Amino acid sequence: MTVIVNRRVINVSRSGIRGAPGADGAVQPQPLVMCGITGTANALTLTPSTGYAASGDGSAQLFGGVAGFDNTGAVTVEIAGLNTGDPRNANLPGGAAVSIPAGTLQAGEYCEFKFIVATGLFELTCPASAGAAPQPVVDCTITGTNSLVLTPKTGYVISGGGVAQRFYGKAVADNTGAINVEVVGANTGDPRNTLMPNGAAVPAGLITTGQMIEVKFLETTGLFELVHPTLVADSEGGLTTYQRIEARRSADNAAKAATLSRRALLT
Repeated sequence: MTVIVNRRVINVSRSGIRGAPGADGAVQPQPLVMCGITGTANALTLTPSTGYAASGDGSAQLFGGVAGFDNTGAVTVEIAGLNTGDPRNANLPGGAAVSIPAGTLQAGEYCEFKFIVATGLFELTCPASAGAAPQPVVDCTITGTNSLVLTPKTGYVISGGGVAQRFYGKAVADNTGAINVEVVGANTGDPRNTLMPNGAAVPAGLITTGQMIEVKFLETTGLFELVHPTLVADSEGGLTTYQRIEARRSADNAAKAATLSRRALLT
């Protein structure tokens, strides 16, 4: 099968990535599906990028991408592979059927939607409209390489230590190893380790300069989890696809070295 590792296509022998059948045949949905956005200012079509896919009823996923227009009024959303050909209204968060105000979506800016099964409609999770604080997703400015400091932009509010919020922004450097995160207003001056969804350290090179990254705080552990980009636990020993490929590469190198040693003894 084919998987995407840091935007590179790699063929591996067993499945286990989100959005594709795993070893038991079950679909493992990605928590955040990155999409290309087309359509018009108020009628958006989101098409999952290569390696991403809508799964099930989509309720366990978020769908994000860069808007191509400023919206001029209420918005409808169509997710390819989820509600193809059946655009649904998208409302502000909070449970009330409040349409997205004109100008909330900005051309060239990131936006994100969640499907609400109970209503059959979408909810805008990012950006948050004025007066919607605390926001479920907080837009931040990011500094640092492996020790990241996320500073919420003007208008965004941290609530309850950030437990019910997610934090995103654009990376300014490629990470060279495990990372920790400090969100100003949540854990100021107290950076916390940030792990992959399966509990492994973030591998070097997973985060690239200019890439949108998103983290959430885990109250149970006191640590952060990387929501995007993600490499998910594979069926082989709980390793990520990246770790499994690296392990196989190391094993192959060791086997080659042993073969060369044997040949040297025979000559």
